[in-house]
Amino acid sequence: MSLPTLTELVLKRHYQSDEDDIMSTFYRPLLDRAVLYQRAVGYFSEQSLISCAAELSNFIGRDGRIQLIIGCFISPEELASVSTVNLVEAEKLLLRQRLIATLRAIEAGHPPSAKIIGTLVAAGIAELRFAVRQRGIYHEKFGIFEDGDGNKVAFIGSANETEAALAPGRNHESFAVFKSIEPEIYAAYGEGLEQRFESLWAGDTKETRIYTIDEESLAVMRSLAAKQQATDAVDKPVLPRLAASKPLRDYQQEALKAWQANRYRGILAMATGTGKTRTAIEAVRKFRQNVPNGAVVVTVPYQNLALQWIEALREHGMEVCAVFANSQDWVKQVQNNLLAAQLGPADMPCFVCVNNTFKSDRFQELLALLDDAVEKNHLLIVDECHHFNSPEHIAKLPVHFKFRLGLSATPYDQFAQHYLDTYFGQIVFEFSLARAIDEGFLTPYRYHILPVRLDEQETAVYEDLTRKIVQIAGSEETLTPENLAKVQPLLLKRARLVGACRDKLTVLRDHLERTGRQSFTLFYCGDGSVDDDEGGSARQVERVSGLLHDVGWSSARITADESLTQREALLVKLKEQRLDAIVSIKVLDEGIDIPDCRSAYLLASQTSDRQGIQRRGRVLRKAEGKDKAELYDFVVLGGVGHSSAMKSLARRELRRADNFASHAIGAEALQRRIHDLRVELGISIETQHEHSV
Repeated sequence: MSLPTLTELVLKRHYQSDEDDIMSTFYRPLLDRAVLYQRAVGYFSEQSLISCAAELSNFIGRDGRIQLIIGCFISPEELASVSTVNLVEAEKLLLRQRLIATLRAIEAGHPPSAKIIGTLVAAGIAELRFAVRQRGIYHEKFGIFEDGDGNKVAFIGSANETEAALAPGRNHESFAVFKSIEPEIYAAYGEGLEQRFESLWAGDTKETRIYTIDEESLAVMRSLAAKQQATDAVDKPVLPRLAASKPLRDYQQEALKAWQANRYRGILAMATGTGKTRTAIEAVRKFRQNVPNGAVVVTVPYQNLALQWIEALREHGMEVCAVFANSQDWVKQVQNNLLAAQLGPADMPCFVCVNNTFKSDRFQELLALLDDAVEKNHLLIVDECHHFNSPEHIAKLPVHFKFRLGLSATPYDQFAQHYLDTYFGQIVFEFSLARAIDEGFLTPYRYHILPVRLDEQETAVYEDLTRKIVQIAGSEETLTPENLAKVQPLLLKRARLVGACRDKLTVLRDHLERTGRQSFTLFYCGDGSVDDDEGGSARQVERVSGLLHDVGWSSARITADESLTQREALLVKLKEQRLDAIVSIKVLDEGIDIPDCRSAYLLASQTSDRQGIQRRGRVLRKAEGKDKAELYDFVVLGGVGHSSAMKSLARRELRRADNFASHAIGAEALQRRIHDLRVELGISIETQHEHSV
């Protein structure tokens, strides 16, 4: 399995500590991917090793190397205190005394860092050399990271490897970054830094003397590594297990009882915002109480949702192993835990996976080790379990897990095959969106229909796509599992056309100019492109962002292009009202909690109940000072002319509108309006198949 590379990172050309968390946005991601780290600094602090402990430990077993040149100032008074006339011998003696004293201080104050330093140096993974000048100090600050594919990132600036330099809110530091994937820039700046480091490392300098670690200091490091390893088994810290927590709501307790009554198997179909995760964590707590040595595996579709699970489990006193991202971080831990379970009772963390990693051959091979575990009872939780509703995905779920819990607001779309039932058994508890609103667990909402239409060109393209679909699907315009795969590309193209309808931007601009700026707002866009009057084309998400800027809104985009860290930072800004709105495509549909949001604009929506419930769930969560939410839905009422294709389009759009209206404030008036629109368009209330074209 290949290691992640430096080219996967989005790096800035310049970092400064007043604006950037240097440790989390620069050092840690690079250390996590590098196999060689070369660093020359004026000062080096053990605190930086504590901050980077997890990343530096990754070099162990990864065939990585660390080369550090550390500047050390030795005063004339110190030299005079040494009874030798040989300058080099005097400097070596003083360096040895200082290094050993520092190591003992680390051992006393932070034993895990002592283990890391001792292990890295004793194993030859980390090499330390010290730079001393007779007059003045060695004060350069630069470094080079290199990954397994030979990609490099060099940097130079003011930051030392000290806590004060790297920690947020301390020193004001800055540095410039040069990447080998930009050959011309790297040749001008990065290669010079490489050559300078090699000269220093070799001691090829005029006034700066370079010293290696002597044998006495190495012996101290070896003893630190060995001593710490020996005490690990005896003094392993224990997390507070099964910490007390707030009581469950009555319906959450009812859900768990239903799961228990079904022999600890089943699906909880609970609306977004009603506490599926909290209910499932209580299931984990009860399982741990009764089966302390059983495995607990949680799998979720996205990393942001995995992080929420990890945080929630840790808040309840449970140890967690994150099974995603860099496999070097988790493979060894998972393997050791599951092998230990074959030898006897073994305490294990909760393994939190993302679906892609869960389904991977590597993790599936590791899960198979539980076949021979002494404890035979294990718990699997599949969050947003509708992602597994197919035979090939069900096949990835381990049969030797007797305790099985699926979670989803909508496990099945209408008319979908119930493959999940073959593994989980059935839906054992339901808590609908309507019930959650009626009982006060979700915020009531007002629903606003914003009518739009396809223009002449869009109508022609839509009708042409529909004719091609009908040729495959049949005269009754009904899709079956057999012909769905054939028409899927045409359906997607047609859906993008509807989602990117140009009239939506015109109506949106008029609406926003009337209403003015609003805080805590989401804009859901389609993944299609919108043409302008000058013949240009851009994604709808970009058009909406530009429109918001034009009318004075402060907004940002969250798409698949933004990293998890960037998404979280933007959501914090939205919560703190440093942004008015987030413009997104689909990444906010599942797994992100945004209770402060008051309004959502649906510029592109599927007809599926699932997406509607997920999107409403984003804005219906309870929050302080929030008594209702506002949903604005752009409903496409056909196009130019009254063809059957245009009526079919309007029928589907009004079906969604009717669904949204049925649970909204003033539902009766809304449904009368929808009825009037059907009459006006000559559309009868249809009862045909959900997937009609």
